[in-house]
Amino acid sequence: GFNLLISTDLGEIHQFNNNSLKFEKILYKNNLPIKKLLLSSNKLRVGFIDSEHVIKLILIVNPSDYIELGKGFKLVSFVYHPQGFQIASIDTEGNLIIWELTSTDNGTKAEVYKTIEAATRPGIDLNTGESLGLCYSTDGKYLIIPDIQDSLQIYDINDYSVVHELPSDDYPINHCRFLNEDFFIYSTLEPKLKVVKVEDWETVRVVDLHHPLVDLSWNAQTSKLIATDNEGGLISLSNLLNTDSQVALDYNIGSQPFPDGIPPRQSDLEELNDIPEEDGADSDVENGVDNDNDKDNKMDIDEVSTSRHSRLQFSHNKQSIINPNRSQRTTFIPGCYESSILNRSSLHYTHNGLITLSYLDDTTYIQVEYLDKGNNRGFTISNEDTQFNMGYIGEYGVLLGKSSPNRKDENAFVYQSTLLHDEDVQFRVKFPKGTQLIGLCLTKLGPLAITNDCRMHWYDRTGRSIRVQQTHHNNFITVCSHPNGRILLLYAQGLRYKFSLITANSNQDIQNTVPLTDLNIPYDDKIVWAGFTDEGIPVIFTAKGSFFVFQYSPINYTGLWYPIIDLNLRDDSELYFPIGGTFGQVYCVKIDPKDSWLFRPRIFDLNWSLPQLVNQQDAELKRMEQTLKSTLLIIQLLANNVQNGSADREQEELLADKELERDKLILKLIHKHCQLKYDTRVFELVKMLPNERDIANSIRLIQHSGNHQLANQVQDYFNKF
Repeated sequence: GFNLLISTDLGEIHQFNNNSLKFEKILYKNNLPIKKLLLSSNKLRVGFIDSEHVIKLILIVNPSDYIELGKGFKLVSFVYHPQGFQIASIDTEGNLIIWELTSTDNGTKAEVYKTIEAATRPGIDLNTGESLGLCYSTDGKYLIIPDIQDSLQIYDINDYSVVHELPSDDYPINHCRFLNEDFFIYSTLEPKLKVVKVEDWETVRVVDLHHPLVDLSWNAQTSKLIATDNEGGLISLSNLLNTDSQVALDYNIGSQPFPDGIPPRQSDLEELNDIPEEDGADSDVENGVDNDNDKDNKMDIDEVSTSRHSRLQFSHNKQSIINPNRSQRTTFIPGCYESSILNRSSLHYTHNGLITLSYLDDTTYIQVEYLDKGNNRGFTISNEDTQFNMGYIGEYGVLLGKSSPNRKDENAFVYQSTLLHDEDVQFRVKFPKGTQLIGLCLTKLGPLAITNDCRMHWYDRTGRSIRVQQTHHNNFITVCSHPNGRILLLYAQGLRYKFSLITANSNQDIQNTVPLTDLNIPYDDKIVWAGFTDEGIPVIFTAKGSFFVFQYSPINYTGLWYPIIDLNLRDDSELYFPIGGTFGQVYCVKIDPKDSWLFRPRIFDLNWSLPQLVNQQDAELKRMEQTLKSTLLIIQLLANNVQNGSADREQEELLADKELERDKLILKLIHKHCQLKYDTRVFELVKMLPNERDIANSIRLIQHSGNHQLANQVQDYFNKF
C-alpha cells in the first residue's frame, strides 16, 4: 500500500499510504534538511545523504536495516547505477568516488571501486543544500557529470575513462539526464535546454526557456518533460525528441493559461503591476530576462534595495540568477526603478546620499553625491566598459560591482572612499572566472562581497583581504550593514526567510551575533526591504506595509522580530517605498508614475518606539526562568538528601511541594514561550516534565498557540522515547 516517499526540511522521510491517502509513518529523522531521495534499482531501498555527509541506504520495509557508505569522505551528491551494483558520488572537494556494492552472508557490503580526483568543481557543504548533477545512462553504459569548466564529461563505466566531452557552455550547467538509450538532455542558466543524440553526441535541439530549471521529470509513455523553474512555475515540453516538429512549451500546468503564453511579471511589490508603463519602456523584462527576445540593449532593472544599508543592484545582462538550485524566487528585494526612459539613468536615493548611474550614448559615468549635514560632497567614477550593475553606498564610501553568470565574463568591484572618514582611496578587486559576485556591502571594516560559491570575502578599506568564510546558507538574498559594526544577512529556504546577524568590530573580531534563524512573517506576505534604523536596529518592511523591528532577548539569544506599525504605502496613484527610519520616523521615497518615475523623499512622522510590552515580557520571562533555575537547584539538593537517607519528613514534604511548583512553572513558561515562538526552549521545557499527564497538557498548550508543527514534533518525540 505504500507507494510514495517524501523528505522534508525538518530532516524527516515520510511514507504515504495509498489506501488511507495519509502520510502514516516516519521512516527516518535527520538533523538537517534532506534535499534528495533516490530509490535503488530494485525499489527496496531509499538512499539519501545524512547530516554526517554519509550515504544511507534504508530498507523501506524495515528502516532499522540500513547500509552506510562514505564515512570520512564528506559526500554531497550521489546516484545509483541502473543495475544496482555501483554508486557514483561527489565529495566536497569535487572528487568522483565510485562505490561497488556486493552481497555477502552478513548483508550488502560497499567498497570504493575507483576515485577520480578533481573530476568536477568543489561541492558545497551539505548544510547549504547544494548538490551537483550526476546521471547514469538508462542502459548503464555511461556516467555523465559537469566538470570544473562546466563541460560535460562522459565516462565509460568499464574503466571510467572519458570517452567524450561536450563543449563548455558560457553558462553553468544545472541539470543533466538521459531520457532513454538514444537521447540525453541538459539545461543551463542561460536559460536553455539542449537535447543531445547519444550515438554521436551531437546537439540536435536547443530550446529557449523563460527561466532556469530547478527540477525535471521525464514521462516516457507520453514523451513529455515536466519541469519546475526557479520562479516556481510548472512547465511541460512536448515533441522534444521529434526534431521534425516544434517543441510545445506550456506554462503553469493545472492553472489558467496565460493569454500570450508567457508568465506575467513577478513584482515583489504587487502594487507596481497596476501602474501604467511609459511609452518606450520594455515591459517584458523579468529578473533580467528579455522574454520577447527583442534584443533591446536597455538597462534592465533587477530587484534593488534603496537604502545606504541595503544592496543596490542594477543589471543590463540578459540573466541575473543567483543560484541554479533555488526552488523559490531568485530575488526578493526591489526598490530601484528607471528615473528617465530617455537616458535610461537609474537613481538610488538614501536620506544621506544618492547614487546616479547614467547611460548617455557612448559616454557613461557614475555620480555619487554624499549629503553630510546639508553639505553636498560628490565625485564621479568613469564606467568605461559599462559593466557596473551592482552598487552599495555606505558610511565610508561607495562600492560598484560587475556581476555576470557568464563564465567568460569578469566579476569584480571597485571601492571609492567618500572622504568623510578616509583619505581619497580607490581600489579594484577581481574574482576568478566562473565565480559570480551576487552581493555587496560596505561594513565598518571595509567591503564585504558574497559570491555564488557560498563564500563571504572580507576586505579592509585599503583593499587587503581579511578573511574568506562560508555563508550561512546557499540561498542568499541580500546583505546590509550599519556603522556600529552590525551586518544583517537575509536568506531564503523554500518560501520562508532566514536571517543571521554578524558583528564585525575589528579584523580579528568578527563574530556571529545571531546564528542562522527563521524570520517568521505571514506566509502571504513578502519582505521588500531589509536594513537598519539610524540607531542600528535591524528592521524589515513587507509588501503589505508591515514594519518589523528586531530586538535581542535575554531568554532567547536569537531574539524576535516585533511588528511595530502598518503603513499604507499605496495612496491613490502614488506609491511610497520605505528606505529606513529612526525612532518616531520612517523614511520613504515617493514613486510618481506621472513624473517620469522620479524619486522624491518623504518622511512619515509616526509615533513608534520599541514597545514597552517587549521589555515587560522579557523581564517577566527572565524572572520566571530564574525562579525555575532556583527551584531545580533546591529540588536537586533535597533529592540528594532523600536518596542518601539524611532527609527528614519535613524535607520530603518540601521536595514534593517544590516538584509540584516546578511542574506548574514549566507549564506557564511553555505557554509564554509558545506566544513568542521560542520553539527550541519550549522543547527543552517539555522534556523536563515528569509525567504523561503534564506532557499531554503541554502538547495541548502548544496546539492552542497555533504551532501544530511543534506539537507534532513533541508528540513524535515522546511516542519514540
